[in-house]
Amino acid sequence: MKMNCFAFYSCLVFGMATGILCTPGESWAGNIYVFRHGEGFHNIHKIWSTNPLNKEHYIIANLTPLGEQQVIANAEKLLKDPDFDKNKIDTVFFSPLPRTIQTSKSIIKTLGIPDNKRVVAPEIIEINLGDHEGLSQAEFEKLGWMKELANGKKTHDYQFGHLIGGENEEDLDQRVESFLINKILLQDDLDNKDYILVSHWHTSQRIIQFFDPTNIADLSTGNYAIIPKEMINAKALEIKQALQEGKICLEKKSSSFVTKLYENIKEILAQGDQEKVGVDHF
Repeated sequence: MKMNCFAFYSCLVFGMATGILCTPGESWAGNIYVFRHGEGFHNIHKIWSTNPLNKEHYIIANLTPLGEQQVIANAEKLLKDPDFDKNKIDTVFFSPLPRTIQTSKSIIKTLGIPDNKRVVAPEIIEINLGDHEGLSQAEFEKLGWMKELANGKKTHDYQFGHLIGGENEEDLDQRVESFLINKILLQDDLDNKDYILVSHWHTSQRIIQFFDPTNIADLSTGNYAIIPKEMINAKALEIKQALQEGKICLEKKSSSFVTKLYENIKEILAQGDQEKVGVDHF
C-alpha cells in the first residue's frame, strides 16, 4: 500500500541541510517560549530586511534602543513567571539576522542562561522576499502586492513569492514544521526540557499556529508567547503515532534557501554579531 504524507506539508527532515532522518523518541517535552525580536530599524522605516544572501538589496537591521528595552522587559517578565525555570532551558534557537542575534543575547543575559545554550537556526528566519528585498511597505502598496489580515493589518502577499525569486507561505510552513518536528518533537532525550525560539513576526505566527491553528499569534516586537507542554506533547504523540502507522512519509527534502544560509552561516552571523558569539554552536 502506498504511504501517505501528513496534510501539513510533512516530509520529515533532520537538520534540513544534513539530510539525516531521525527516529521518534520516548520522552516528552516541556514548554516552548517563542520570542519575536525587539523593534528593529527596519520596523521604524517599514523596510523589509529578510535575506542576507541578497547582497544587492539586503539592509542590515539592528535593534533600536527601544527594541533592546522591549526584549529586556519581557525577559524580566518571563523570569518572574512562577512556572518558568531557567535551568530547564535546553536550547535557545535563534534566526541568523542581526535583530534576532541581538535579541537572543539580551534574553540569555537577562535570564542568566549560559551562552553555549544559543544555537543558530536558519530554518526560523523570516520569509524570503526575493527581488522585493529592501523595499518599503509604501513601495509594496504601489506594486499592489499587499493583503489585509483578519485583524486589519496589512502585510506582503506571499502568494506570488516564487515569481520574485523568494518563498511563498507553503515554503515557510514546510521549513518551520520540519524544524519543530526534527529539532524538538522527535528528539530522544526531551526529558521535560524547555526551549526558547527567537524569530520574526511572520515566522513566529507559523511556529505558534503549528501547535494551535486557532491562535492569531500577533506578537508585538520583543514580546513572547508560551506554547504549553500539554499542547507540544499532544502534537508529538500525533506525529509518532502516524509514523508507527505508516501514515507519513520520510523524504530527504531540504529548502534551498535554508541550505544556502547554512553554507554561509559564519559570514551571515558576523554581520550582526561582531564578537561571533554563537557561530560555533550550530
